[in-house]
Amino acid sequence: MGLVIHDEPIKVISAEGREWGPVTNGLSLSIQDMPSFDSDAQPEITAVIINRGNTTQTLRVPGWLFYFDYRVSTSDGRAVELSSFGHQLLRPERRTEALEIPLAPGAHATTEIPIGSIFGLNAQTPYNIQLRAGDLVSNQITVG
Repeated sequence: MGLVIHDEPIKVISAEGREWGPVTNGLSLSIQDMPSFDSDAQPEITAVIINRGNTTQTLRVPGWLFYFDYRVSTSDGRAVELSSFGHQLLRPERRTEALEIPLAPGAHATTEIPIGSIFGLNAQTPYNIQLRAGDLVSNQITVG
């Protein structure tokens, strides 16, 4: 009997070729479905914030998952509630990180969000997703 190890490919989150939300205070937010090799896997998304301004800006992030307000709905517009996992994950007492991320002009910051787990999304069902961070609004995508 042998052991087989499958390495996942290195995930590179690029700011190129993405759709973006409107520029707000020099920043723009983009979300994109993260491809999976497993058609039954719950959806995951990537989020990128880019500095489109002329000066360095510092993001103050209370942990990436807490930074965003999530808008997830079914294809007919019904809001999707957090899963029990999502409720546990986003409990206020878990908000312990405090990141400061400087973004020079043209620079970007990225993160992955397990949106399917947070909201209990089915892999084959379409959902509309949009994120907000204060006044910053992402593009809207459909996953599933």
